[in-house]
Amino acid sequence: LVWVMQPEAVCACAGRRLEVQGLFGLDIVNQYFEGQRHGDLLQFVQWLQASKEAWCDASGAQACVLTRMPAGVSLTAELGAGNVEADAISLHELTSSYDLGRSICDFYAGQRSVLLIQADLAVCSSRMLEQCRFECEKRRAEFIRARQQRTEVDDEEPPRFIIVVVHLQQNGQNFSFDFDARWWHAFLDELQPQPETGLPPLTKMMKASLRDVITELHRGWLMTYCFRGALAKMVYPYTRTAAELSSQIQQLIGMFNDTDFATLLTEPFHEALGRCENTTDPQWYVRVAASQREVAVAGTFQAALHRRIVARQTEALVVLLSVTDRNAGLRLFSDSDKRDRWLGLARYALGATAVQSRLDRCMYSRNTGPQDVGHDALTASKPFHARYPFSWVVSASVDGLRSALDGVSAQELPGVLAVQFGLLGIHQAVDVALVGGLLDDYLADFTAMHLPWSSRCTRDMQADYLKILLARQFGRDPGSILDVHATFWLAERAVHLGARLLDAVPNALTAWRALIAGGAVETELDLRMLQTALEDLVKDLHSLEGNAHNGELLREWLRREEIAHGVAHEMLAGGAANRTASAAAIVAELRATLMAKLQVARGFVERIALPLKLSGEETAKLAKDVMRDPRSSDTLKAALTHAQDLMSRSSAKSAPECCSEFIEYWILDVCLGSMETIQQLPRDCLSLLCGIAAGQPVILGPGGNVLVGKAAAPNLRMPSCIAQLDGGTLSRSRALDLAIVRHLWLGSASGERSDIRACLHERLHE
Repeated sequence: LVWVMQPEAVCACAGRRLEVQGLFGLDIVNQYFEGQRHGDLLQFVQWLQASKEAWCDASGAQACVLTRMPAGVSLTAELGAGNVEADAISLHELTSSYDLGRSICDFYAGQRSVLLIQADLAVCSSRMLEQCRFECEKRRAEFIRARQQRTEVDDEEPPRFIIVVVHLQQNGQNFSFDFDARWWHAFLDELQPQPETGLPPLTKMMKASLRDVITELHRGWLMTYCFRGALAKMVYPYTRTAAELSSQIQQLIGMFNDTDFATLLTEPFHEALGRCENTTDPQWYVRVAASQREVAVAGTFQAALHRRIVARQTEALVVLLSVTDRNAGLRLFSDSDKRDRWLGLARYALGATAVQSRLDRCMYSRNTGPQDVGHDALTASKPFHARYPFSWVVSASVDGLRSALDGVSAQELPGVLAVQFGLLGIHQAVDVALVGGLLDDYLADFTAMHLPWSSRCTRDMQADYLKILLARQFGRDPGSILDVHATFWLAERAVHLGARLLDAVPNALTAWRALIAGGAVETELDLRMLQTALEDLVKDLHSLEGNAHNGELLREWLRREEIAHGVAHEMLAGGAANRTASAAAIVAELRATLMAKLQVARGFVERIALPLKLSGEETAKLAKDVMRDPRSSDTLKAALTHAQDLMSRSSAKSAPECCSEFIEYWILDVCLGSMETIQQLPRDCLSLLCGIAAGQPVILGPGGNVLVGKAAAPNLRMPSCIAQLDGGTLSRSRALDLAIVRHLWLGSASGERSDIRACLHERLHE
């Protein structure tokens, strides 16, 4: 009975501790796995040849071997490797019982010692098996009778063994047989000898807990065996090429052979095994035996146990590698200059409670599914490759102290931060000093984790910007990681505003570096940096070239101008009370010139250059003319001059409408956009606006001057429009006059510009 038991059934019996074992002194597990031969077909045949007590007669034996292995494997080669000469036939390939009898007769007439008859129950019926047994017994009786009748018997004639291999179905289909003295019955979990995979044999796995079985395996070997399955479950936040995957596999193979790396990953895995009740149970195999599906999927009981070992290591590797390769940091282990720092921080990171919890969950479950390899970039869609080992761990640890240090003065913050950091466990794992190239490496990672990604400004440029700000603070490069964080906390708003401005004007970085190196006044430095950035933005529009229209380039410039305008507004909006006289003068100059120029340029690009599809060269020329003095009559003069030129072209049919929109935008948004701008309007510009508000159109005089009112038309009999030009008229919106009057009237309410109302009354009277 024990010979025909399946190994999982033996384990189930052992797990239930049946009394029959104690009554008869039978240790089923030891009897099955040690006393009998259920390993593979070669072992069984060799045992059968050597154990004459199992023979059915003096000429050998007949055996029926049951297995759940598929029938498509060739067994003669495996037996030949063990010096067992065998013939093999497949029962379902024979057309009749005559063919079967003929094959058996040929075997007995030959010199082979073993005949294998494979019967697959998927295609062979029970009647065919009964007929097969009958033919075997009949031909064997004939062989023995003929041998007894011979006068001379060859003593060297080998014994003959017929092995009928019955391939059972995995779906649990029943198969019945009778115990017969003429047949030896046995169940084999495997038919072929297992290759040397390094995984333990079945007998060894039955004598120890899962934890002990795994811990006895070679550390680097088991991870090398399992890591491909782990990589298949790891989902990276970026697409990797086949070459990158191949390089990573080769890198990991080399790292698993490194004692330090193998120990680093093995220790937390073994600790998790020790904490799990499932892995410390010496009868862990009983649970595998009770899972029919698990055994069916694996194919054999031994394979099911191997799968359990591999699954535990694979799931643990997914967790461990996803932590060590976060932000693509695994490759830094191969850098000899960073190796020790990487190992120290890796031990701290893998010892975190969250990582231990994930490992514990892996010990209780299998096939947890794909696992995301996280990243720490501020912009979630733009991960980065770390240059400093486990910079995300260090940064998170330092930033975790920020809330506790709120209210500490700027002078005391670095010292207090150093004391608080010394109380953390990570303090022993990392040297916060930044020497050599470590400063640039950490700043590169710090930038990706704290500043938004920009399509125009690379992260290296952002890191360079951050470095010059830190150098400005300390008068030198920062000496430690804590210096970087403390300075960033103190000037976070300014840093983010500068990063946004650099996103709009990347070329400004060179000028900023020169400003800081030149020793600009501290209170004016931010304003000077803003000024240089806005000047570069203006130059970019003036430097357009070519005879072709480039709409995408102009739209990109508009996006950059919108960012720069927002940053400038935030920087100039607050802090007026704390500014020095020179700083206040810079602010006034910025608002009156550069910001006004950019405002005019934006309206020109949106309302003329893009709709009329002007060439790059023409856009640059016209923009330079209308931006020269943004809040004076010169801008209106330039706009009218170019409008007259554009209207004269037959291809520019929408030129009047576009030019009218731009002039109305210039009047309402640039000249009359705020109380401050209204108060600063020149007298000649104010007179023109009052005339337009009164319904009087403007014209270009003989000398190119802009005229309005009686100077433009003594009889005042002109159509209602903004301007009367040689090429036609520039129409006005129906409510333009009321909008201008409203702005002018409110602007004169303070009493500082009493001439506004006088001029307006004069034009209305006309």
